[in-house]
Amino acid sequence: MPKRLLILCDAFVPPMYGTRMRNLIRNLSDEWQVDVACEQVREHEYSIPTATFHPFTYYPEKKGIGRIVWYFQWLRDKLLHRKEKQFLHFLIREFRNTKFDLILASAYTFPLYSAREFSRLTKTPLVLDLRDVFEQMGTSHYFASPMPRLTKLTRLFEAVSGFRFQVSGSRFQVSGSKFQVSGGRFQVFSNHYAEYVLRERNKALEQAAAVTTVSTWHKELLSRYNTNTYLVYNGYDEQTFAPKDIRAEHFSITYTGRMYEQSLRDPALLFQALSHMPSLPSLSVDWYTDEAGKAAVSAMAEQYGVGQLMRYHDYVAPDKVCDILHKSSIILVLTNKATADGPHGIMTTKFFEALGSEKPVLCVRSDEECLAQVIKDTNAGLAATTAEQVEQFISDKYAQWREKGFTHQQVNHEQKSLFSRQKQAEQFAEIFRNTICRSQTRYTLTDICWTLFSSNTTFDFLDFLFSSDASYRRLRRLFKTRAGKYANLILYKLFRYDMHRRLAARHLKGMTRTELEQKAEQFYQSYLLPRKIEDVWRVLPKENIVIASGTLDVIANTVAKHIGANKVYASRLQYENDVCTGTLSDILLTKHLQIADIEHFDIITDNLTDAELVNKSEKATIVTYDNLSRWEKRVGNNPSTEITYIEAETDRY
Repeated sequence: MPKRLLILCDAFVPPMYGTRMRNLIRNLSDEWQVDVACEQVREHEYSIPTATFHPFTYYPEKKGIGRIVWYFQWLRDKLLHRKEKQFLHFLIREFRNTKFDLILASAYTFPLYSAREFSRLTKTPLVLDLRDVFEQMGTSHYFASPMPRLTKLTRLFEAVSGFRFQVSGSRFQVSGSKFQVSGGRFQVFSNHYAEYVLRERNKALEQAAAVTTVSTWHKELLSRYNTNTYLVYNGYDEQTFAPKDIRAEHFSITYTGRMYEQSLRDPALLFQALSHMPSLPSLSVDWYTDEAGKAAVSAMAEQYGVGQLMRYHDYVAPDKVCDILHKSSIILVLTNKATADGPHGIMTTKFFEALGSEKPVLCVRSDEECLAQVIKDTNAGLAATTAEQVEQFISDKYAQWREKGFTHQQVNHEQKSLFSRQKQAEQFAEIFRNTICRSQTRYTLTDICWTLFSSNTTFDFLDFLFSSDASYRRLRRLFKTRAGKYANLILYKLFRYDMHRRLAARHLKGMTRTELEQKAEQFYQSYLLPRKIEDVWRVLPKENIVIASGTLDVIANTVAKHIGANKVYASRLQYENDVCTGTLSDILLTKHLQIADIEHFDIITDNLTDAELVNKSEKATIVTYDNLSRWEKRVGNNPSTEITYIEAETDRY
């Protein structure tokens, strides 16, 4: 009997297309029965024979009064996140009588929240596929583009008020002839939305049973949130994007896809090279892109004096892209050099389509990272770092075109085969099977502080780092006084806010992630190991361990590495560009929510706040500190859990 798979993803229409999921559905074997829930856009209907579609409508058609409703819905979504919430209600109604073996959510922003909540409500393992993440763009944003407009109504308002409203990058700009806000940029809205998306993404990552992504850089980043993170490259459909030599009367350098601002995709090296090259008859650069992209390219091309070589076209349907590639002489892939501020790990599908068609790829500017390495490994073309390289590459391919009437790239076929959509589907299927198997596995949840070690690891680690810091020592003395203890206790009882932990963690601000990881390893070896609670370590299993602890994630990850834990749930330090901000996302009282995807588990803990988890476990080992009677009141009457008590030999402090 086939396993039932629910896919939640973007719309399958321009400009999203849903290429990755569409090809996955087509290439999955009969082992899987696939349902797809995604947003319905305009009049488009979705149809793939191997899947059943369940379209969700949020935006109305932008005609007449529908344009005003569309704008209102857009505001509700951005301010109140209504689309996610309505999509969740849609899923609950649509599948109230359906049991799935697995949920796959392929997302950038939507539908992260609804996927996480539907997985939790239905107790179905979730695989999260992240093609893009905010961090890959660093400080970069899209080209300036107008806000959704109400045409006549908007123009009338702007004419009366004298203001012009637009979104520039991620900034909201208001300008007028009589009034100009300094800088003209308001970031409150965009910051609120970005913080919400990142918060929901990280919650989804921590809850997901597995995570898939598209580059080695992405895998390294996301593994910090979920150790079950796998690399599944984007790829090409070998049936559609197959080599085909077609004689062309024109030498065309072709770009198909969206345009972003120059810090993400920089065609400057191409324009610079073309401006220096002698005139080549029948050469053109063809852009199949959006209106904002056309405007940006046109302005830059004019600056370099090569505007006459540019030809502009509209987006094309996915099934038309292959014909365009076959008739092209060079396929242009745009990126930029990876730096500390971004971009990183951008492995555009357009590259893989060119690879499948065995057309020469010109990547400008080389990212000198993941994409450049794959271009080198597959011999797909050139990842350029200088204009001279671009000139030589174009000249060589132009000579080949003059001789044969077409161009063909002699790729490394062994390497190329790794990126086919069929190979991708096989990788996904293996991850799905393993995830379903793991969801039925019995795990052992373990705490760290006062459970594995006689230590409050958060404060002992901070003491280890800042024992000579005068301001830190003053803070610690303050909260050891009676007044400090009571103030912190009141805040914790009323608002679940541990002021002592929060203020102490701020001393980590400015330390790099790598530096903290190195210090955590030193702390583990020199401080924690001598404080192991041996009776607990004797019953700790050798496999299927999950750490669920309120300690800092950098400590929990270090412990996990040494005990072979499958997954870590811990309080997360926040970072910007891999530098700690000193802020903390605490899970002290939310462990039961964090592990919602684990159905069968044992538990090892000393925390009375884990009593709910103990009552749900199959077997519990509880470390007591002169509080056995309190534990027995909370869990002693639970006949379904086998409970063992270990009395600690040391006192807590």
